[in-house]
Amino acid sequence: MTFTDLALLFGCVGIGLRIALTSAEYTAASGMEGIEMDALAVPVAMMMRFCYHNVDFIQSISSHYQTHQPLPQTDLDKIVAAKRFMAGTTLTRQLSLAAIDLSVHHHHGTSATITADSTDALVEKIKHEYV
Repeated sequence: MTFTDLALLFGCVGIGLRIALTSAEYTAASGMEGIEMDALAVPVAMMMRFCYHNVDFIQSISSHYQTHQPLPQTDLDKIVAAKRFMAGTTLTRQLSLAAIDLSVHHHHGTSATITADSTDALVEKIKHEYV
């Protein structure tokens, strides 16, 4: 199993946790339709991050299929370093998308019509602030 597969497996565990631990008066409200879209991915992301931040645990459950030796610490360090490489760029992109979302709702409200030109102008303005 690759490390990416392991992270995806942990993400699936996060989905299972969300389903098992979400409670509501009506069962239908505790599914994906009853949870805010922003919060749907929180348990998934939390469990996937677990793989990269709890390397001691990962090392304890890993082993080579022939030698049964655990994954060397140097390899784990390389995996974590590769995951963190350019993480600031990803964060900056997420912040710019959030700024675009906030600007659209602040400037246009719920009743105004949003045109492609006004959206493009807004994206260009915000892009220069974040990039």
